[in-house]
Amino acid sequence: AVVASELDLACADQQCGIVAPAIGTELTDATDGDHEALDSAGAALVDEVSYRDLIPGKEYVLEGVLMDKATGKPLLVGDREVRASTTFVPNSADGTAEVEFGFDASLLAGKELVAFESLEKDGLEVAVHADIDDEGQTVAITDVPSSPLAKTGDATAVATLVAFLAVLAGGLGAWAARRRMASDPDDPADE
Repeated sequence: AVVASELDLACADQQCGIVAPAIGTELTDATDGDHEALDSAGAALVDEVSYRDLIPGKEYVLEGVLMDKATGKPLLVGDREVRASTTFVPNSADGTAEVEFGFDASLLAGKELVAFESLEKDGLEVAVHADIDDEGQTVAITDVPSSPLAKTGDATAVATLVAFLAVLAGGLGAWAARRRMASDPDDPADE
């Protein structure tokens, strides 16, 4: 026997929303924050993971793996995948956390690496970001250091430096000529 029931679908007091956490990532070189890294034995890449709709005060784990863009498979250095993780407790529903990958990239020049991230709470995956074509998640390994001027395209700084050096050289030349004239009054150049 039913004593009481409430079956009003329009009643706001009986409704609840389900929020699905989401993440997005940007992978950069830890040295200078760009999307290129040198092929060094001590390479370090940082994946800044932005998250949305987490439960503040609860523990989460970010698990990352570097992927070889050309093959679409996990990057192998030696015989091991390059993985990293971090555990954090968010203070607010939306924010960022970082995962840092350290590995030997000395034989990886020419490869493009993509970070895939998985967010877990209580051992269950609650969000994933794994897009092999996402430029924000991609870092190119190169054997040539990138120039800050090449990155910014600021030719003005180079032109200003060249002009300054030309004025300085002219000034030094004039100063040296005056000193020569003052120290050698019989110099035929004076006539």
